[in-house]
Amino acid sequence: MPGPLLGGRYRLLGPLGEGGMAVVHRGRDELLDRDVAIKVLRDQFASDPDFVRRFQQEARNAASLAHPNIAPIFDTGVDGAVEYIVMQLVDGPNLEAVLAERGRLPLAEALRIAVATAEALAAAHARGIVHRDIKPGNILLTRGGEVRVVDFGIARALGDSNTTNPGLLLGSVQYCSPEQVLGELVGPQSDIFSLGAVLHELLTGERPWDGPSAAGVALARLHDAPTPPSQIVPDLPEGIDGIVARALARHPAERYPSAMAMADAIREWWRGYRQAGVAADPRRATGRRRSGATGALPVAAGAVVGGVVAATGSLSTQTIAADRLPPSAGMASAGTMVRPSPLPRAGGPPPLDRGPDAGVRDDDRRRRRAAVPLWLLPLGAALLLLVAVLGLVGRLGLPGAGILGTTAPPQATASLAAIASLEASPSPAPDATPTPTPTPTPTPTPDPTPSPEPTPTPLPEPTAP
Repeated sequence: MPGPLLGGRYRLLGPLGEGGMAVVHRGRDELLDRDVAIKVLRDQFASDPDFVRRFQQEARNAASLAHPNIAPIFDTGVDGAVEYIVMQLVDGPNLEAVLAERGRLPLAEALRIAVATAEALAAAHARGIVHRDIKPGNILLTRGGEVRVVDFGIARALGDSNTTNPGLLLGSVQYCSPEQVLGELVGPQSDIFSLGAVLHELLTGERPWDGPSAAGVALARLHDAPTPPSQIVPDLPEGIDGIVARALARHPAERYPSAMAMADAIREWWRGYRQAGVAADPRRATGRRRSGATGALPVAAGAVVGGVVAATGSLSTQTIAADRLPPSAGMASAGTMVRPSPLPRAGGPPPLDRGPDAGVRDDDRRRRRAAVPLWLLPLGAALLLLVAVLGLVGRLGLPGAGILGTTAPPQATASLAAIASLEASPSPAPDATPTPTPTPTPTPTPDPTPSPEPTPTPLPEPTAP
């Protein structure tokens, strides 16, 4: 049964999911005849000016952002006491539902999602907006497996000190940064920390800090370093630990300087990992194989939990150099399994288990192996000079001309072949220099001199009688 009509235009069709402040409904834009998602502020908060202001701020924040990995806002309004936000809709799961259904994700898939999320955050930070609640529930996937970041409900515009009371913890305790726990000023590095916590969970299936009480979980990040992912999942490469550890650094200054820097670091590491010889299955480097290691992301469309995502747009990771793969085909209908794009495939930095300058050393070694030994250079020049002199002798008709005859070009070819054979020899052999002999060339015979063609004898002219 159709629900109420908001603003004379948006028909509520049923709830999709809910959060702490609002309920998300499937809706219909009757003016433009399209399906939408409608986020409605809960009744108990609609009379609180602070919550209303925060809800309206979410609409303004998200509407100011244009990025393929951020769910766009279409409209916002008030109908009586009902505050609502209209956004683009696609049925698809959030990462919380995916993790609950599947557990940890394959390496390539986890990194692809992290890169796309980091790029979405970079776009928000460039507009001066900090999300402050990055968690699996706010990272959603379209039917094609593309990432959409949603819920800017507690986002803060940089420089706006009136939105949050000092000491108030906003954000999910399992993913919020130490500065949020302490009620300190937040910034872009706070979102980077939260994304690091999400990446840790995608890789391992476990949160970096967890426990029975929210207070204990919140305080644990102030004193305890998280367990490296490769110690939880032994077949993960150790190189990924450094990326997660830097994002989860205790102090903001020790984290990545920007969300885009984190995305770049992941891409760079992945290119090096691929270049190290890991084929489609990244676990091959450890000698163990697991199915699904290339990063296909099958999830049921019906597994959506509070999931509202944009229907169009492309993976932001496709905008990076030439090492990205195209997104996989989307689902034809609900319940079909999703297969999202794998991570970039390309060459890049050196292998994972060596230093950052290993690629330079490899290039030097390759150049040294490809270089011609210096002692071959004067020998080659002498051979070429000999060929030129002998050719000149032949053209001038001097003694020895019959040796070369018209075969100077083949002699030059033979000389170059001799250089090539010497290049593979450990030392020059005395007989490497070709000596002129009559064997390779034809001996002087009448053949070079064209024999005169018989000339017809003219008939005698008739004489006059």
